[in-house]
Amino acid sequence: MRSSESVPSLRLPLVTLTPLFLGGADPRGDPELRASSVRGALRFWLRALLGGCYGTDDQALAEIRRIEAETFGEAGGTDRAGASKIVVRITDKSLQTAKFDHELSDLGYLLFGMQALGKAQSARSYVVPGSTCVLLLSGRYGVPSDALEVARRRALVAAWLLIHLGGLGARSRRAAGCLGVRHVRTKLPDGGIRNAPCQVDGLPFHLRSDLDLAAQQFGEKLSQVRSEIGSHSDPSIIVPRWEIIHPEHCLIWFVSCDSKQDGSDRSDDFANDCDQQGWKSLLQCFQQFLSQLRKDIDYRHRIMLGAPLKNTPVAKARRSSPLCFSVTQDVKKNLIGVVTLFKSQPYKDSSLVPVEKLDWLHQMVAECLPKHFSRVAEVRYE
Repeated sequence: MRSSESVPSLRLPLVTLTPLFLGGADPRGDPELRASSVRGALRFWLRALLGGCYGTDDQALAEIRRIEAETFGEAGGTDRAGASKIVVRITDKSLQTAKFDHELSDLGYLLFGMQALGKAQSARSYVVPGSTCVLLLSGRYGVPSDALEVARRRALVAAWLLIHLGGLGARSRRAAGCLGVRHVRTKLPDGGIRNAPCQVDGLPFHLRSDLDLAAQQFGEKLSQVRSEIGSHSDPSIIVPRWEIIHPEHCLIWFVSCDSKQDGSDRSDDFANDCDQQGWKSLLQCFQQFLSQLRKDIDYRHRIMLGAPLKNTPVAKARRSSPLCFSVTQDVKKNLIGVVTLFKSQPYKDSSLVPVEKLDWLHQMVAECLPKHFSRVAEVRYE
């Protein structure tokens, strides 16, 4: 039996693409980038992926929890998995911070709650786009290498989904806290060095530099990952109880908000990278899109987009929005906007949001996207 030392660690050099709001003990104190926060996000994306393959009934949920615990650990108890096979670390932090100020003032709707609200609430601090760190995913000492290789692959896939579809911290479903992987230094045959797009075990962390091709590439890789895991049930026969990645229950679009409409040739189809603040243009487009979408939905039906919502049956409930915005990168380090819509039942009382309303929301989002983004490409996967 090979030792865990024979399975290499994963090292992903990260860069923040959008403002990251991630507080410590004091949510409005200095922002902190902690391994526990990253581990929680990795858990979410692994659970979403497994739910789309195993289903969401009680038996499937038990299996998903077992796999999740095997990979990232679980609290004690005689029947618990205990320590994780994969250890998550954040190293080499170079984080620049700032307060929510005039730089973000025109994003107050999208990033609601991060700004100061009179004397009752001070402005949140955030990690500035362009800050860097390294994510290390390594095997725990003593774990047999065969089991560790399986866990390593799961952790890698979860990280790949987090980079392309998600984010960290507060307002992460509103495109805050998006992360990218920096280009890696590669040695050339002539002895020279160049920075190249990052790809690990067949998973590209930088996508093709054309919107349609990027969507196609991501869809193909996502289909491969789902096939690799295998489907043990048909999640399509029920409405999922939580967010899952399945073609019928998770819709993904790549978008561009390039404002040029003169038909001239452009070197790329996306906004500029984070150093040139292209992230702000994307977030402004997301904000306009969300504002118009909410206006187009009757007030009592806006509970589909999360809770609490005043003067509704969910006025005191808390439910994350099924509509998520994020930002990822192409091979040229240009930014790609990502819109993800999960079609899951948001409340225990399913009568609050009937299935037909979930389908209607999908139609509304699909029709509204082209009105606010210059290009839209749907990610198709199996």
